[in-house]
Amino acid sequence: MEIFIIGLVIFFSIHSIAILGSLKEILIDKIGDLIYKVVFSIGSAIGLLLVIYGYAELRSNGTGNEIFWVTSTWMKHFVLLSMLPSSIFIVAAYIPSRITKFVRHPMLVAIKIWASSHLIVNGDLASIILFSSFLCFAVIDIMSLKKRSGGVFPTTNFLCNKYSGLIGDVAVISTGLILYMFMLFYGHYWLVGVTLLNG
Repeated sequence: MEIFIIGLVIFFSIHSIAILGSLKEILIDKIGDLIYKVVFSIGSAIGLLLVIYGYAELRSNGTGNEIFWVTSTWMKHFVLLSMLPSSIFIVAAYIPSRITKFVRHPMLVAIKIWASSHLIVNGDLASIILFSSFLCFAVIDIMSLKKRSGGVFPTTNFLCNKYSGLIGDVAVISTGLILYMFMLFYGHYWLVGVTLLNG
């Protein structure tokens, strides 16, 4: 449990800097934009790896991971279905498309879908901590973005906007489908040791 909690603290502490715009600006002024991005990326990766490792370990040995509720099988199918738009929105955060005209911050929407749907079907303590933490963070981040941007949500696309038409739509949807299939058949088991299609 310690590794799991430490990972969450590291991950959310680093991401909270972005929410606190004034602190982010102070750090960038002191260490520079490039170093800030490098430290942010490395810290986020370390925190996320600790979260994944700690979560998988808690789920596998069950020690101290009390179960509070169990859901029916059909709800698990609902979660599998909900992960399809979530996968597409994750990709839409990085590849320009017309999706961002309707979903202004696709990454945070993807996190909200992922966290809320998984929270419904996973009633063990580790899952409750994990998914409720990410769900709360996504909600707070969206509220913060709305306040900082005056209601106009910035996108995280890093490619030129001229590719955000039909080509961008096709690229986002097809890449999202590939990501979804990867997680369905291989990635989910590789990350947390849980097979999706055999249970």
